[in-house]
Amino acid sequence: MKKILLVPAVLFSTFFLAQKSEFSNNYSTTSLKEIQKKIPQNEKHEFYKQYFRALITEEMTSKFSYKNYSDVVLRKFADTIIAINRMEENSKESSEIIKNIDRNFSIDSANAIDNYHLLAANIGLYPDQMFPIVSSEPDEFTIFETIPGEILTYSQQSGVFTGLYFSSYKINGSNVDPINPYPNDNKFINKVSKYAKSGWRFQPRAGYGIEKNKLGEYIISTSLYTAEDSNAAPSMSIEYKTTDFKRFIPLRIAKNDDDVKWTVIK
Repeated sequence: MKKILLVPAVLFSTFFLAQKSEFSNNYSTTSLKEIQKKIPQNEKHEFYKQYFRALITEEMTSKFSYKNYSDVVLRKFADTIIAINRMEENSKESSEIIKNIDRNFSIDSANAIDNYHLLAANIGLYPDQMFPIVSSEPDEFTIFETIPGEILTYSQQSGVFTGLYFSSYKINGSNVDPINPYPNDNKFINKVSKYAKSGWRFQPRAGYGIEKNKLGEYIISTSLYTAEDSNAAPSMSIEYKTTDFKRFIPLRIAKNDDDVKWTVIK
């Protein structure tokens, strides 16, 4: 009896793997749409995650100004953004999301903005969390180029109250490596402390700008907060430079007055 039951089990396993292989590495939304109706309901969660990866990758290809990104780089960046998943695959909420995505596919609205948010919810988000959209310009809740062809960034809610954070990645060959634009070494802190009030801090939700000069140095600009500042109202701005996002040199600092006057940090 065990041998008789083994054959159907093997056949089912083979069928399951064949179905999954149809979409697991497929980054074409057109191709994925063509097989969507054939995907078993218990595979829809993973299928729509893959569709979302493909959609984000295609959006980056279309909207980013640099046109020579490799497929590997954009796919890795899309995978990185989607990496956080907290929703149970078979939860009641997940089933309802999949049902609504199915409906949008049936009315040819797979790439509509409301379906984008459903696809994002399918990967697992905190309640009321906004997933970033691909943009040609940097902004809150977007996926964008900080330095075209070199540094990519996305901003997203942290899931804690109104927390917002920005995450940047540097392209190194076929790798997409995270970078930290905020210095934390004592030498930098001691220099800045001579020009800023004690208790100053960086605030992740403030965001930052990164530019590259002719010497190959990255010039970073961001807000600086004192102990009295609220998270939404920084009283100072700062610029500093780096070549490797490990060692930073402060350049200048200013109070955020109507008439901004920069002071060179020596």
